[in-house]
Amino acid sequence: MWLPIAGMAVMLATAPAQSAEAPSFDRPGIGFGTATLRVGGFAWEQGLPDFESSRQDGVHTRLYTANTLLRLGVGERLEVQLGIDAWQRLRIEGPEERLHAEGSGDTGVGLKWALPWGAEAFTWAILASTKAASGKPLLTDDDHRYDIGLTTEWELGEGRAIALYLDRSFGDQRSWTLSPAYSFALTETLGAYVEAGVSTGDDHSRAAGAGLTWRPLPRLQLDLSALRGLDRDSTDWQGGFGVSVYFP
Repeated sequence: MWLPIAGMAVMLATAPAQSAEAPSFDRPGIGFGTATLRVGGFAWEQGLPDFESSRQDGVHTRLYTANTLLRLGVGERLEVQLGIDAWQRLRIEGPEERLHAEGSGDTGVGLKWALPWGAEAFTWAILASTKAASGKPLLTDDDHRYDIGLTTEWELGEGRAIALYLDRSFGDQRSWTLSPAYSFALTETLGAYVEAGVSTGDDHSRAAGAGLTWRPLPRLQLDLSALRGLDRDSTDWQGGFGVSVYFP
């Protein structure tokens, strides 16, 4: 996994300056960004890996996932997305059980539309997606899932922004998710954000966290993030390290 990413970084570093663009990536964070890629633009966003960890009633559950998100601009303000849990490792350890599973997880597709708006300081986008239970045993949700999400963002100036994400999940499991976030620039290439998330229904969760993004090159982003569960029924810790690369 590391060799292809390193190769892409070299390609980006040696690309002509006039072709350098600074797209908006969807990772990290609970929600997604309001920007879409230009027609023909392609982005690869990769977890290296992302993780979940919980401990309840003496049972420790850990899940590591190489989340892959591929994005392609197909029209004005329109892009298609392919999400793949390319690799997962699950470990469950308790007094009376020990389980281990490793392999591929579920796959999903989505269509993202950046809605038009007159004010430059306000942007919003809709993402409709579906996820199929294509993963190996213990690494799949065992049902088809359908989501419709909306993100709104207000630019405050000086690299600061407020975003609000709302998602409705349909299928065998139903839930609502609401997540506000505040992002700010630390330097020209380093950014940070704080966020919180509330999910009801089958995806019950209460969490808060933060993350960092670093742009060593205009089309290359590294990220680091963490979320802390706030009640007994929420995952204790979520987060990860990732890289995102844009091909114009």
